[in-house]
Amino acid sequence: MQKQQKEVEKKWMTTREAAAYTGYSEKYLAKLRETGNIGKRVAPPYFRMSSGAVRYAKNELDTWILENSVHVIPGGREKNEA
Repeated sequence: MQKQQKEVEKKWMTTREAAAYTGYSEKYLAKLRETGNIGKRVAPPYFRMSSGAVRYAKNELDTWILENSVHVIPGGREKNEA
């Protein structure tokens, strides 16, 4: 029998992982952290560890994506869900 590996869901992400997960670049996420916002887009919540490393909580990224999304309604109109 082959031993099945249980996949563990990652709770904390590095900036690189958060960028891949959200579809934004590492540079864009860093700029959001520095400025707090770019236009109407606010920075996602993050933690800075004592070592200086930045980490994002996956569940907070999910919430941030949903709160900052714009849905296109058939007919070309946009509806901001926030």
